[in-house]
Amino acid sequence: MIDPQPVSIKRWTMRRVELMAGTAFLAVVLLAMFLSTTNNDSAVKTSLEIQSLGCTDLEPLWVQAQAVPSASLVPCVRTLPVGWSVTNVAVNDGRSVITLAHGRRYQLVERQGPDFSAVRFDVFPGGCVTTRIRALASSKAEVTAAAPGILGFTPRQQLAQALEQRSGGRLQLDP
Repeated sequence: MIDPQPVSIKRWTMRRVELMAGTAFLAVVLLAMFLSTTNNDSAVKTSLEIQSLGCTDLEPLWVQAQAVPSASLVPCVRTLPVGWSVTNVAVNDGRSVITLAHGRRYQLVERQGPDFSAVRFDVFPGGCVTTRIRALASSKAEVTAAAPGILGFTPRQQLAQALEQRSGGRLQLDP
């Protein structure tokens, strides 16, 4: 008959308790940092996979309205001047991002001068829109003149009524 191997008994020591508590605390901190970054990072957003955002395109406007329920106005894109395009529309919880590009087609730029950059803020009850404009310095006058007419706003209440009407009352935006 073979004798079984002795089994060592682990005793609870203060060092062992401190290590377990420290590991648990670190796990909670890392999880909190991950969740905070995931929910608030502007890089974490869902692209709507569209290349336009007209003020009458209700479906993407509804998605934007859901992303920022406190906003009384929802941004949309009016008719774009020649050379402008919508490159992406993306949303996440509390944020909607519309990316516009301005590029001159059929033009050879021989020398790149310093870039022109501007930031525009539109503030309204429940929200705000930040527009960043970047272009060649040679386009500064054209870009500055065109920028105010690009974004338009559709009242949230109008979108809510259209959604309720189109869905027969089954769907509603968050109040």
